[in-house]
Amino acid sequence: MVPLGREVFLAVMQRQHRLAASRGVTMKQIAREPLVSLTHDSRTRRTIDAAASKQGITLQHAVTVTQLATVMSFVRAGLGVAIVPADAIAGFNTDGLKTLPIVRPTLSHNLGLITLKERGLTPAAIGISTLIRSVSSIGRD
Repeated sequence: MVPLGREVFLAVMQRQHRLAASRGVTMKQIAREPLVSLTHDSRTRRTIDAAASKQGITLQHAVTVTQLATVMSFVRAGLGVAIVPADAIAGFNTDGLKTLPIVRPTLSHNLGLITLKERGLTPAAIGISTLIRSVSSIGRD
C-alpha cells in the first residue's frame, strides 16, 4: 500500500444551528443531534460509527441517504447535522452551512493506494497519487 495520508472528518450544520458558534464539536455533542448519514454499508459511515462506539456513544441516524450531495442538501434544509470527510465536501456549495472540526478526539482515517507486491506502480497510479496529494488537504494535519 502507498500511504496518501490522513483525512479528517468535519461536522456540518446550518449556520444558525446552536453549535455553529463553537470552534469545534465533540462526538458527545453530535450524539444529541439528529444526524443525516450515508448508509451503514459505506466506508464513511462505518468509520463514524466505529469512532462513536469506541467512545461509548450511540448516534441518532435520523435520515440515511446514499449520496453525499443529498447529505449536504438535507443538512442545508435543516434535517440534521452531518459528519463528512473534509476533502469530500471541497467541491460542494457550502453557503448557509458551517463546518466545524470534531475534537477531543479528532476523527480521521488513513488513505492509501493499494498495490500488488509483485508490481510497481503504473504511470497512471503514480499520476493519481500525485494528483490526490496536490489538490487535497489529505495528510496536512
